[in-house]
Amino acid sequence: MSIMKKVSAIFFCFFFTGSLAAQDADIKTNDSLSEKKTKVEQHLWFNVEGGGGWQSVNDVEIPYPNATRFSLVDFGRGPFFVYRFYLGYEINRHYLRAMVAPLTVQVSGKPAQDISFQKIIFPAGVETTGYYTFNSYRLTYAYALVKDDNFIFRLGFTGKIRDAEIRLKNQFSDEHRANVGFVPLINLGLEYNFWGPLWFTLDADALWSPYGRAEDVALKLRYDVNPWLNLEAGYRMVEGGAGGGGGVYNFAWLHYAVFSARFTFF
Repeated sequence: MSIMKKVSAIFFCFFFTGSLAAQDADIKTNDSLSEKKTKVEQHLWFNVEGGGGWQSVNDVEIPYPNATRFSLVDFGRGPFFVYRFYLGYEINRHYLRAMVAPLTVQVSGKPAQDISFQKIIFPAGVETTGYYTFNSYRLTYAYALVKDDNFIFRLGFTGKIRDAEIRLKNQFSDEHRANVGFVPLINLGLEYNFWGPLWFTLDADALWSPYGRAEDVALKLRYDVNPWLNLEAGYRMVEGGAGGGGGVYNFAWLHYAVFSARFTFF
């Protein structure tokens, strides 16, 4: 075999082998990319939250506008026990959460003036108990617009069923006004890992309208004990009410010091 034929054969073998190697590398790369694209990250978790609450505003006038406007804060600010439960499911950037948050505030005092409530007079100077019930049931869907190892930003919608009641009771009378209704809210979520297992979190459901408003906002510090347990502590505020629609005027502003534990099942 001539030298030219030998050189040609060597180059042919080299390029043929290189071509096969390149094709094999491309196949492996494509397989790796396909695995990344088809990889599903999902979690099912349960969260329980509890703590102490106080009210700084709780103004009432029922029926509006022909009753006495009074404040349940004058009967007492608290503290009172607060708690709620969450069940959540996350798959990649999608976030689904159900929440149950019962709430009843009970305070007692002697009104400084006569109170006309539900067309009944509650006399001044008579021991009177006020009840403020605001049970909340919510379903939230949110999408993570930004999601990496240290930062998550979610935006979504919450459907809320509120079961509310205001009640006054003394030795002469016992009157209440109850209402159940649906409230749409905007959901906002933020998680920022600023050091090791410590995260800053913000969670908010809120909406404003000409008829009233609702805000439930929590700022917390989270500690990741392990992949299956997270502990949190922080501040939550619940504020809002109705400005006279349906004959009800009520605006309340509640403040919570809360602790929570989240258990992840997978």
